[in-house]
Amino acid sequence: MNILIAWIAQFVGHNGGMDKVFVRFANEMRRRGHTVTLAYCTEHEGKIYTPIHPAVRVINIAQYLPGHKWESHKTTAFKIKREILRLVGKTYMLNYTRKWGSYYLQPGIQKLLKEVQPDVVVTMDAKATAAIKVGDPKNRYPVITMSHFNAEYILNDISAFEKKMLMRGNVVQVLMPHDLQIFKQAFPGIHLVYIPNIVPQYDISLAEKKESYKIVNVARLDKKQKRQHLLIEAFAQIANKYPNWKVEFWGEEQESSKYGDYLRSLVKKYQLEKQVFLMGNAAHVIDVYENADIFAFPSLFEGFGLAMTEAMSAGLPVIAYQSCPAVNELVRNGENGLLVKEGIDALATGLEWLITHKEKRITMGQQAQRDMASYAAERIWNQWENLLIQTLRQKH
Repeated sequence: MNILIAWIAQFVGHNGGMDKVFVRFANEMRRRGHTVTLAYCTEHEGKIYTPIHPAVRVINIAQYLPGHKWESHKTTAFKIKREILRLVGKTYMLNYTRKWGSYYLQPGIQKLLKEVQPDVVVTMDAKATAAIKVGDPKNRYPVITMSHFNAEYILNDISAFEKKMLMRGNVVQVLMPHDLQIFKQAFPGIHLVYIPNIVPQYDISLAEKKESYKIVNVARLDKKQKRQHLLIEAFAQIANKYPNWKVEFWGEEQESSKYGDYLRSLVKKYQLEKQVFLMGNAAHVIDVYENADIFAFPSLFEGFGLAMTEAMSAGLPVIAYQSCPAVNELVRNGENGLLVKEGIDALATGLEWLITHKEKRITMGQQAQRDMASYAAERIWNQWENLLIQTLRQKH
């Protein structure tokens, strides 16, 4: 089978969860004997963090665009109309910008499809599906759309144009059972499939006797979704009582973002320079988990929580907010972690409970590790390969 995996995103220079899924999916399908092409879109250069199988073809769609431009392609006329529509309403502005982007990409997508001639296309989101459908108006190529966020977030961010294109696709994959119900209401008649993310299986036992302990957070630095500042604020309430405990933030810091500076200012404000650290990207995340004791995850929303589930597989108990979608389906309060109410005080109280209940902390981590066995690679990859085969058969 000839598989095209398409994502209208920069990809290079990033090391997030979607970037890993993008590459791991390609690598596994190639390992299973399929022909695989990865296509992304950017005019920037950067490092690819997750190793790509040498037989996987990698194409930057921007090379097919005028002047190889994507991020900087917007005209003055486009920007003026966008701002006018922004005043009218977000939905109008969103629909205009997404549709305009898809049609700008059309010649590049058409060249990509002609060159690759895929049997099936797997897209990373609705934006990529819209671009593929605009480039393939006769629906020659079946399309499977991946979901990487919870359904509510996706529906809040999707345009009317993208909804229409999504309905023209063949299948939409969701990460959690809860998402099935939400999408069924929003897209009557759409073909939905539940396939969760893969969770690497780690054989790690946490050391019971240590001189110092670590709370870790692994995620890109992001104020609106990942909310690392809440963890600093919460730990500041209890830090002086537990000087042998440290907090480490591992994750990508966007060049254009000032959030990292804000986090460092909080560390300085609370005089936590000897206990709280921004570590940057983790080359080998398993080393982070192996030396940690608690995984703290103050996200507002998640699609699956790849870093969190990897930490659970490594035997770490999780503390997170009970209101966070997906997380509240994976973390069972009091069994494999703690779910606390929104707010800094509740997070601080939960952290202190885990710190002071060592035996329970360890048994929760052990249960988390057992729970993640359900998401072992072979089982999930088999589901994906079966879906690809079924989708191709339906085409004929």
